[in-house]
Amino acid sequence: MISLKQSKDDEESFLKVDAVLEQYGLHADARIKTFYYNLVKVSRIINKRRELTNMDLDLLRYFLEKTQCKIDVVDTADYKVEGPPDVKKTKEVEEKIEDETRDGDDMFGLPESEF
Repeated sequence: MISLKQSKDDEESFLKVDAVLEQYGLHADARIKTFYYNLVKVSRIINKRRELTNMDLDLLRYFLEKTQCKIDVVDTADYKVEGPPDVKKTKEVEEKIEDETRDGDDMFGLPESEF
C-alpha cells in the first residue's frame, strides 16, 4: 500500500501555501504557516491524492476567507471562494483618504487670537 503521508512535492506545496497567504496579504509566523500547510496536507491525504491540487488550496482559501473577518454562522453554510482581496486597490484608497484628510489640530478649541 502506498503511503500518502509523505509526498514528493511537499516542499513545493509549502511554497504554494506561502503564495496563497501572500495573495491574501496575510503575514503569518512559522507556527501559523505550519497549521495552514497541515490543513492542505490533511485535505490531500483524506482525498487520497499523492500531490496537492487546486481543490486543497481552495479549502485553504475558503478557510482564510471565513476566519479572517467577522461573519455570521449562516455565512459558513456555503463553500464559495471569493478570491483574495485587491490589496493594491485598498492601499490606494487608504492613501487617498489620508491625503485628503485635514489635520485635526486647528479644528478643536479656540483660535489662538481669542486669548
